[in-house]
Amino acid sequence: MTATDEATRTDAPPRIAYLLKHVESFVRRGLDERMTDIGITTMQYTSLSLVARYPDQSSAQLARRTFVTPQSAQTMVQALEKRGLVERTPDPENQRILRIRLTDRGQEVMAIADRTVDEMEAQMLTGVDPQTVEVLRSALQHVARNLRTAPGGR
Repeated sequence: MTATDEATRTDAPPRIAYLLKHVESFVRRGLDERMTDIGITTMQYTSLSLVARYPDQSSAQLARRTFVTPQSAQTMVQALEKRGLVERTPDPENQRILRIRLTDRGQEVMAIADRTVDEMEAQMLTGVDPQTVEVLRSALQHVARNLRTAPGGR
């Protein structure tokens, strides 16, 4: 590599994919620490969040939304049910499908966890004006949609 190549490489802005992975790493570490303090794992928080957002979904739907296998989602739901955070009821039209909902205790845990995540996001976005935050949110949603619909996306 020549000195010119090295200078060009050093002056290039970092790749978006690298920045996203770097931020994801910090977010994951922060979530892991904060969720441990609450008594749940980051994956349990993710699952509870999705159950809160999409009540009455099946374990299979939750698996797709959390990017895990149906077996892993089933194990997660069973653990959350055992802790009294979710409940499952048979679908009225197909008794083999169990619909998942937060229990009152699950809603309490989610309220605490959401406040904690709100604090983490506020720290993360310190110094970023609200308009830029909305542009970032919109851009990330667009990027996720592009990747989801790309070949090999979910």
